[in-house]
Amino acid sequence: MRKFLECGDLKHGFARVRCPKCHEELFVPFSCRVRCFCPSCHQKRALEKAGWVAEHVCAEVPHRQFVFAIPKRRRIYFRFDRRLLGELCRAAARTGITVYRAASGRPDAVLGMVGAVQTFGQLVHFHPHIHALVTEGVFVPDGTFLPLPKLATEPFLKLWEQEVFALLQAEDKITEEVVANIRSWKHSGFSVDQSVRLEAGDQQGVQRLIEYFLRCPFSQARMISVISIYQLIYIDAPPGFRPAFDTGKTHRHASIRIRATEPAAVAPSGIQMIIGSPRDGP
Repeated sequence: MRKFLECGDLKHGFARVRCPKCHEELFVPFSCRVRCFCPSCHQKRALEKAGWVAEHVCAEVPHRQFVFAIPKRRRIYFRFDRRLLGELCRAAARTGITVYRAASGRPDAVLGMVGAVQTFGQLVHFHPHIHALVTEGVFVPDGTFLPLPKLATEPFLKLWEQEVFALLQAEDKITEEVVANIRSWKHSGFSVDQSVRLEAGDQQGVQRLIEYFLRCPFSQARMISVISIYQLIYIDAPPGFRPAFDTGKTHRHASIRIRATEPAAVAPSGIQMIIGSPRDGP
């Protein structure tokens, strides 16, 4: 928090830059370079990674954005065992690959997928979920792309639920009785969304989505005021923001204590935030 408050402040250090031709000078303040907390410094990394993914990873084929979420009561296991976040991303990948292979009738097909782990919600509460950019079709061994129409969400949802249950049972986090209890609920809490589609060749759209996947947990526009070095007032939407469908609800505010929130929102050091597949298929 202290580094963020000092970021870009000339009082805390700067570089003096002078043009050798026109002799014009300017002062460039030092940045804090804090990952996943300073919106400005984090955005630089997100822009670089998003540009690289759009240019070198994603093939020029149609894509869909998938969002895989889990029930609130199961999130605590991932908060205190961050290793499971990587396994959650792999579970989402297996879900997509299995459904697309079945839909294409090609068990040897490869799905193009770039997945990112996000661990935060609108008010920076712990909310682990997976964002994925998925090709709307599959690649066969000779490199040919087979396009597919939009698939029903239900097969993804059922398989996603099975994958998460299998993961948690393998880690001795839940029992078969817990699984049976959750499946008896009208709404299990699992969800899969695939409503966003990108046309083939929409490189700018791909870059915007990857930037969204890798965005900083904290938005400077939502920081209303800093109470102390470890506490600030945060709003669930920037001031003046009006959604496409205004429900008339007032925005929520939260008093966030950084020491309690930051470990939940920030990916652990050494954890890869984005996992991708080769640009040209298999």
